[in-house]
Amino acid sequence: MNKYNIEEIKEKLERCRNMKLEDVTLEDVDEITDIKIDRRKSSEERILDFIMKTKHPYIPVKHTVRV
Repeated sequence: MNKYNIEEIKEKLERCRNMKLEDVTLEDVDEITDIKIDRRKSSEERILDFIMKTKHPYIPVKHTVRV
């Protein structure tokens, strides 16, 4: 688990936590189908992966319907 930069994660969480909802755009939100988390990892590692792989971990997903 030492491959994670905990300080970087803390900074990202703090930055996202302080962002106003009205300032979040669609570009700040990930497409749910693009987020891949390895289920074989421990729950701690999956959480850290999720935080690092998403642009905004507090508003993580959108789902685009293609017509």
